[in-house]
Amino acid sequence: MNKKFRSAKIIIAKSAFYSVILLVLIYMYHYNHVGDATFIYNEF
Repeated sequence: MNKKFRSAKIIIAKSAFYSVILLVLIYMYHYNHVGDATFIYNEF
């Protein structure tokens, strides 16, 4: 039973770790493109 809980903890920890990395990358992408707002009718 202890091995089952250990593997579940590892899976949860890895999922949380990769979720945090994904959120940081999304945040950095949006932060980088904050001033680049281009609108569809901007060129008319």
